[in-house]
Amino acid sequence: MAKRIKNQERCSLGIAGWVIGLVFAVYMVILLIPYVYALFSSVTDFPTWKKSIFPFPVNGLKLENYLSAWNDLKFGDNGIPQMILNSLWFAGGSAVLGVFLSSCGAYICAKYKFVGSKFIYWFALITMMIPVVGAMPSTLKYVSALGVDNSRLYVFAMAQTVNASFIIMYSCFRNVDWAYAESAFIDGAGHFTVFFKIMLPQVISPMTALIMSDFILFWADAESSLIYYPDLPTLATGLYHFRTVVSTNIGATKYPAYFAAMLLCIIPTVTLFAIFQKKLMDIQISGGIKG
Repeated sequence: MAKRIKNQERCSLGIAGWVIGLVFAVYMVILLIPYVYALFSSVTDFPTWKKSIFPFPVNGLKLENYLSAWNDLKFGDNGIPQMILNSLWFAGGSAVLGVFLSSCGAYICAKYKFVGSKFIYWFALITMMIPVVGAMPSTLKYVSALGVDNSRLYVFAMAQTVNASFIIMYSCFRNVDWAYAESAFIDGAGHFTVFFKIMLPQVISPMTALIMSDFILFWADAESSLIYYPDLPTLATGLYHFRTVVSTNIGATKYPAYFAAMLLCIIPTVTLFAIFQKKLMDIQISGGIKG
C-alpha cells in the first residue's frame, strides 16, 4: 500500500514538473522573441523588413547594417567609442559608488547601536513607499547649485545612500554574526579593518547582484544624460537620438541599422552578466561560526 502511494506521488510530481517546465519554456520563448526579431531585422535589407511581419534575411545577411550603425549612432560630435566611455563612467560609477555607500550606511545601522539608527532604517522604507512627484526640477536645481551639471562629478553628487540597496544590505549585515568582529577586536583589529576585511567580503554576493542590477538600470538611462549632462552623451542617449532619426521619412530606410545599433548597445551588459552569472545565481551570505 505504501509503495503504491509512493508511486502515485512520483507520478503526480512528474506531471506537475512537466507542466511547470512547459510554462517556463513558453515564457522563455516569449522573452526571446523580441531579441530574435531584432537579430533578424539587423541583418535584413530595408525592403524585406518593411513588407515582413517577422523579417528573415531571404536576400542574404546584410552585415553592413552593423557598419552603418557604428557610423550613424552618434550624438553631436560624439561617436560610439566616446559614448561607451561616458556610459561606463556614469553607469559603472553610479552603480559601484551607490551600492558601496549604501553598504557602509547599512553596516553602521545594522551593527552599531546609536540614537537614530532605527529612524534611518524606517526613513529608507517610507521613502521607498512614497512616490516622488515633481522631483526633477529640485534635482536639476541641486545639481546646478553644486556645479556638477555637464560634469563627470555628477556621479558623486547623485550617489544615494538611503535607498533600496540600503534596505537589502541592512538585512544582509543583520544576518552576519558579530562574533567575527569580536574576535578581530580581541586580536587588535580596528573598525575599518573589521568592515573591509571581515564583514564586507561576506556580503560580496548580494553586493555584486545589486551593482549589476543598478548598472543595467543606469546603462539604459537616456533621460539623465539629456537633462543633466547633455555634453557627455551615453550610448542610451545616442540610441534615443538615432530612434528619432529613423522615425522621420528621411531616415526610415535605416531601421535595420537601428536594430543593429540596439544589439551593439546590449553587448556590455550581456558580457557582464556572463562574467558574473555565478555570483548572481548564488546570492548567499558567508558564515562559519559554529556553536
